[in-house]
Amino acid sequence: MSNNRDELIRFGSYRVSPAARTLRHADEVVPLAPKTFDLLLVLAGSRGRVVTKRELMDELWKDVFVEEASLLYQVSTLRKALGEEGAGWVETVPRVGYRFSAPVEFQSVPPDPVVPPPPQPAAEEPRRPRWLRLAVLAGGLALVAAAAFVYMRMSQASWARNEGLPLIASLTEEGRFCAAFSIANRVQPMLGEDPRLADLRREVSRTVALDSEPQGAEAFYKDLRSSEREWQPLGRTPLPAVQVPRGYFRLRFEKEGFESSYGVMTAAAARVKVPLYPKEKIPSGMVPVPQAVLDLPRRFAAPEAAGGVMRFMIDRHEVTNRQFKEFVDAGAYRDQKFWKHPFNLGGKTLSWEQAMAALVDATGRPGPSTWEAGTFAPGRENDPVSGVSWYEAAAYAEYAGKQLPTAWHWYAAARLNSGTWVLPSSNFSGKGLARVGEYQGEGPYGTYDMAGNVKEWCWNGTDEGRRVILGGGWSEPAHMFTDPDARPPFDRSALNGFRCALYSSPPPASWLGAVRPILRNLDEKPASDEVYGAYRRAYAYDSSELAASIDRSDDSQPYWRRERITYTAPYGAVRVPALLFLPKNSKAPYETIVYYPGAGALNSLNSETVTLEGWARLEYLLRAGRAVMYPVYQGTYERSLPRSQTPLQRRDMIVQQVVDLRRAVDYLQTRPDIAADRLAFFGVSFGASLGPIQLALENRLKSGVLADGGLSLLPSLPEVNPLHFAPRVRVPVLMLNGKNDYVHPVETSQKALFRLFGTPEPHKKHVLFDAAHEVVAVRTQVIREMLDWLDRYQGPVRRN
Repeated sequence: MSNNRDELIRFGSYRVSPAARTLRHADEVVPLAPKTFDLLLVLAGSRGRVVTKRELMDELWKDVFVEEASLLYQVSTLRKALGEEGAGWVETVPRVGYRFSAPVEFQSVPPDPVVPPPPQPAAEEPRRPRWLRLAVLAGGLALVAAAAFVYMRMSQASWARNEGLPLIASLTEEGRFCAAFSIANRVQPMLGEDPRLADLRREVSRTVALDSEPQGAEAFYKDLRSSEREWQPLGRTPLPAVQVPRGYFRLRFEKEGFESSYGVMTAAAARVKVPLYPKEKIPSGMVPVPQAVLDLPRRFAAPEAAGGVMRFMIDRHEVTNRQFKEFVDAGAYRDQKFWKHPFNLGGKTLSWEQAMAALVDATGRPGPSTWEAGTFAPGRENDPVSGVSWYEAAAYAEYAGKQLPTAWHWYAAARLNSGTWVLPSSNFSGKGLARVGEYQGEGPYGTYDMAGNVKEWCWNGTDEGRRVILGGGWSEPAHMFTDPDARPPFDRSALNGFRCALYSSPPPASWLGAVRPILRNLDEKPASDEVYGAYRRAYAYDSSELAASIDRSDDSQPYWRRERITYTAPYGAVRVPALLFLPKNSKAPYETIVYYPGAGALNSLNSETVTLEGWARLEYLLRAGRAVMYPVYQGTYERSLPRSQTPLQRRDMIVQQVVDLRRAVDYLQTRPDIAADRLAFFGVSFGASLGPIQLALENRLKSGVLADGGLSLLPSLPEVNPLHFAPRVRVPVLMLNGKNDYVHPVETSQKALFRLFGTPEPHKKHVLFDAAHEVVAVRTQVIREMLDWLDRYQGPVRRN
């Protein structure tokens, strides 16, 4: 780093003087707090190097322990100070730190001439006795120590008042309650009964009752968003009234002789009692799931007696390559005792020999389809095993003395409402498998990777002869955490893995049977024009001032520039955020696609996590020269709503989402760099299923592309039922679907919707791929179809 006080630092139209501790923009001084200025010096002086969070915290707070949230606050403050020109220069490098991306120049400043002080006449001093000199020295040291102590306390109090309290307030506004609570605990001894701190503590904390069975366990908490911070003590159970952060946080109980209990809780639960299990009763690598209520996706019919789930245990991690290799090396592919189920392939029953001939790796040796020469790739022993069929997963469970979890037990352990905190920290990266536990998406009972990494086989079958597989894989969209899937039991996709369970008592027979979806009335007919007119009026809104602003711009990517925009919604006193991605390899005015995401956006906390790398994030559209508008719809990201909704609440959310899209089109119409007459709609899964409503109501959209969509099989209120809107769609429509889609089956969902569209036959197209409910699996084929369609109906882009 270069923090030389004898250098001026220049970047863009800014100039930094370390000696004078000033930041100037043109000829104006930009006011910066001391810590924010120190952060700028460290980042700008790093010459483009990534500076880790730990380095920054050690540099900025040498003598005071602070949380990572203090650094986040200073980074946010610095970005605001650098304004629109420089906000994108402070880049976040996920899971590592920050990098200053602006071109930086260092200019030497000639040192001031050194002028020696004038000579002073020597003064004659009487010599004191030695004991007096020692006494004076001791007294001086005592005064220095006392002064140092007072200075330290004053310094800490000053930091607490001038930085700590504003930081708590800022984090509270952002919903970072756990971080704010931790800082409030740190500054409490420094400020005592400060009334402002007392008010903030009431905002960030709640009083709950914590207990364990047996009692006497030490309770700790930890921020969900930080993998580095130490566990903080809460006390020993029973704790009838203990303060905890608002929102979600990790919780741990420890007691001698008992397995530590991990999980996630929210202060919305006023009372929590956690059972503890003797260490000898919990198999290594498993976690107990206490009596729990089922949390099912809306499309599944619950089995009989589904009011709760008995206690059971489930693997903390997905089964790894190393563990599966032990199974292979034990000769399991040669021993029929582990293979308990008839082999069915395409409706035909295979013999043992035929099945084993099919269950081989890439070189013809027994093992997963992703292995070679009977083993996994070097260094991948802690990756989850992948490329296994349902039969192989069931055989391994038999070998390990366990079972595959039923779908109901899997859902009980995963708790779909955990997506709010799990999804942002789970492997839906599109970059490949990660070792188990590398991602910090911890479930409510201490499991890892139930969202993403590999999909996980479950016990249950379907009426069509498939087997349920849940959780989604690393290359799939995040909505696959909540969307169920079912594959042929011989499917050996590279995404397929599993984990095992142990039950305290045998599951009910109904829990082992086939899973069945809830179905709408398939005989329902579209509404008449008169009735449809009433439905349409539910989406009307008054034109009002957009009051739009570009809050931040990021020009750091090679193929596009990202703008974060806000504008006023026509309902309530609401500002709607949106992300606009503009290509760098084509000419304005840009052809623009308005995007509507899958259900994963309903379970994510912050749209700042939205990037465009990979299929699910639309990078290919930018590379092809088209712009992408990505509104933050009601119910998604920081505008999230409770997952459990009544039909009326869900209706209101969808109506507001449709208005959000139309409002985004209003905004695009004001931009001279956007081709307002060449706007297209692109929806994925949940967004595709609602596409008929958008395309019927918004006539400024000239065409639509629906991926993984279909006519919903779930009942819904008529005002938000796409069945009534599809016949009113007249623009060209392209549907992209998988042949094996369990969520939207081909005949009853995909083709049913396709036939309803009022678009003339030559201008609507339905393409089926060899995929399930994520056509991303055949990415290049899908991109080709989509870009050809956009070229045809939106016109080719104009290149630079």
